[in-house]
Amino acid sequence: MRGWLVVAAVTLAAPVRAETPAEHAAKLFEQGRDLAAHNDYKRAYEVFSQSYELDRAVGTELNLADCLDHLNQPVKAIELYQDAAKQLDAIGKAPQAKFARERIDALAARVATIVIELKPQLPETTVSIGGHDVAAAPTIREHVDPGSVEVVVAAPGARGFSKTVTATAGGTETMTISLAAVEAPATLGARDPKRVWIGLGLGAAGGVSLVASLVTILVARSDYNNATQSCLFGVCPQPALDDIRHAQHLSDVSTGLFVGGIALAAAGGIVWYTAPREHVTVVPTATPTSAGVMVFGRF
Repeated sequence: MRGWLVVAAVTLAAPVRAETPAEHAAKLFEQGRDLAAHNDYKRAYEVFSQSYELDRAVGTELNLADCLDHLNQPVKAIELYQDAAKQLDAIGKAPQAKFARERIDALAARVATIVIELKPQLPETTVSIGGHDVAAAPTIREHVDPGSVEVVVAAPGARGFSKTVTATAGGTETMTISLAAVEAPATLGARDPKRVWIGLGLGAAGGVSLVASLVTILVARSDYNNATQSCLFGVCPQPALDDIRHAQHLSDVSTGLFVGGIALAAAGGIVWYTAPREHVTVVPTATPTSAGVMVFGRF
């Protein structure tokens, strides 16, 4: 009998080693170099930035600065070159540090400068230049990239300042900014109390006169009705005639009271309505050491 020996070979695949952050950063660095070689500095900057987040290598920082140089952002490029020069000096790479400083000198001529004079500097003043917050000071000097730069200055209780200037390479844009307090619109205060009381008095007198008019006319009508009851076929006795005359007199008095009441009430309303009001103006104020409001009033 012939036997067969079957041998099964089992091959175990070796586990795939995960890529380290430094290795991934190196790949991104090479991608960035390739993009920069094809003058795609915008995408190169993005890729170099990703690489720099994984591995803060000084070579990557130099390439980031070079991209910003080509993208006409000299201010940020100078900052990166300065940091790279310090690191290169620390590790004893003088030629590379010299190159970084030469790039700084070349870029300095392309930087624009904004100078702001704050007169006065109000409490809690905020300053923004080109979208970046800057510490408020009597004199502010800020380096910016060439192009349109928006300057915004604000303070509580003051009318804000906003202006867009065109910064030129190597040039200086100087501006003096004085924040003016915002004057609130005048508001109407209370009416002149003396005139108010006169108006109320006239109105009250008019009301009393109208009530008296009503009472008088009611009495007159009652007296008239009672007097006419004793009359027969249009002939009234003397006492009834006297009562009728008295009722007519009361009716005339009632009419006078009514007219007088209306006049007094109208006069009272006019006096009250035309009473001068106190004009109150609230103005925010600020000094280098305090802030508050000033209230002005006049009749």
